[in-house]
Amino acid sequence: VEIAPRILAIGRRLHPEHPYADARVSVVNDDARAFFQRYDGPPFDVVCFGFVDSHAMFSALSTLRLDNFLYTEDGLRAAWRHVKPGGVLSVNMSFLAGDWLARRLFWTMERATGQVPIVVQHGLHYGGTMIVSGDQARLKQELRPAGFPLISYSEKTRDSTITTSDDWPFLYVRPDTVPWAYLAVIAAVLALATVVTGAVFGGQTLRQDFEPVLFFLGAAFLLVETRGITSFSLLFGST
Repeated sequence: VEIAPRILAIGRRLHPEHPYADARVSVVNDDARAFFQRYDGPPFDVVCFGFVDSHAMFSALSTLRLDNFLYTEDGLRAAWRHVKPGGVLSVNMSFLAGDWLARRLFWTMERATGQVPIVVQHGLHYGGTMIVSGDQARLKQELRPAGFPLISYSEKTRDSTITTSDDWPFLYVRPDTVPWAYLAVIAAVLALATVVTGAVFGGQTLRQDFEPVLFFLGAAFLLVETRGITSFSLLFGST
């Protein structure tokens, strides 16, 4: 399942193993979340999320993207519904951003599947890690011969970890941090506005003619605009 037809075309032309030439391969050109919602066929032994995008290059300052909704509790649950009994759901991702991101996805998968996942630290593709949900005892038995480190997270971290949902899909928003770059820009804009307003209209404007109600109405309007830009960006091409 791949949303970009160009990526599929490149794969068909350049992939050295020629997977698309195999008769067992069915290609679906669609958004993965939409595929999970619409699919009504037989269940799968494995549902595998590859490296959907360049996770190592994104941060809390990134625009909300369509991919975020793959990694929510609702998105993972939609995928888990298509896994047959005894099957597995695996997600590959780069966790260069930090261990907090791995914990977030780990506990999101646990809540989506009802199974405590296993973390396979294979290190491919810039710190890549695979998180797998399924029969844990059987998975450990099958994964150990590969030689990659297998870890899990303490139950103590479950309640303290902020997981993602369709209502809060901000995968890369780091907990317990302040976006200083944003705050610095906002402070600079406010300082510039204060100086320019005073220079053009005089200091009296700031002292006596300031209307708090209009000021906060303007701030609220900016918040509505920001929310609208985020929504339209998601709708019209953040893929």
